[in-house]
Amino acid sequence: MNKLITDYFAAEQAIVDKLRGDVPELKEIYTPFSIADMLEASQSSPCVHVIYAGDKPQADPAGRGAAGSVNQQWMVVLAVRSAKAQLQQTKEIRGQAGALVPKILGALQGWAPVEWMRPLSRVGGPPAGYSSSFAYFPFMFEGRIIT
Repeated sequence: MNKLITDYFAAEQAIVDKLRGDVPELKEIYTPFSIADMLEASQSSPCVHVIYAGDKPQADPAGRGAAGSVNQQWMVVLAVRSAKAQLQQTKEIRGQAGALVPKILGALQGWAPVEWMRPLSRVGGPPAGYSSSFAYFPFMFEGRIIT
């Protein structure tokens, strides 16, 4: 195991701190365990949820197995609410989110949250969704680590 890694999930707090500093418009930043937990909790708007989304181990081309390369995944979900937004009229809620998305992406893309992780890159994630007057815009990031 990589001796630099003393807290495997240290990127979470670093991401929270980075977003808090770079996107002051966010009323809150939450760290639920899962998307299901996110949907069940009460939340301020606009807010972001930072969720550990698992690891994607990379194949060891040398076949030694002593150290491995892993892409640690973090999902950042922007949640916005609008009483005016209805299922058939969602332009306003996207307008609210549209001003925040570039700030969130600008804060995280190409930034290394901890010294033992390569800079985050955006990868495919789940689609946007709507639940209980909230619109959710998920963005998935990966940072490669050597374990």
